[in-house]
Formats: sequence, C-alpha cells, structure tokens
Amino acid sequence: MVKRRPDLPPRMRGRLARRLTAAAALGKFELPVCNECGTVVFPLQEICRSCLSDRLQWRPVPSTGQVLTRTVIRHSTDAYFQARRPILIGTAQLDCGPVIFARLSPD
Repeated sequence: MVKRRPDLPPRMRGRLARRLTAAAALGKFELPVCNECGTVVFPLQEICRSCLSDRLQWRPVPSTGQVLTRTVIRHSTDAYFQARRPILIGTAQLDCGPVIFARLSPD
C-alpha cells in the first residue's frame, strides 16, 4: 500500500472530475452541456439526463446562484481536511440549473 502525503488532497477522482478540476485550475467554471437539448449536465456523467444524448460539450457556465443550505464541518478523519477545519459547505442552486454541493466562503 502506497501512503500519500497528508498535505495533499485525496486523489481518487474520475476522468470527468479531473476535467472539472483542470478548468478550475485555469480560473474557469465549465460543465458539460448537451448539444441536443442544451441541458447542463450535473452531476457529471457521460449521457444527458434529459434526452439521453451522448453529445456533450464542456462549456463555460455562470457560476452564480443561490445558497440553499449551509453547514460547518468541524471534524475529519483525513489529515488533509483536518488541517483546513472548520470547513463551510453547502448546496447551491446555480443560475444555469443544477444544484451543487460546494465549499462556501465565510462571506
């Protein structure tokens, strides 16, 4: 078993999550959008949940929305997150449609 450094985040991410992270590293918020019906596909998947098309294209989408819920995580079993406690998280309804689970800023 290979141990990871506790100062690095967990690495178990799928191909679609790595694509989302790559855009975020460039300061962009992109999600897959269906070329057939225009649905923003989230949670990330290979096929549109509305029309079942597999013709999805990653596009910039608005990152604005309304916070629906929020909570504070004060404990974690992962060393990476223990060093960053407390963590403010919540759900938000994005203006482009999906509800996401995200870290929130204190303000």
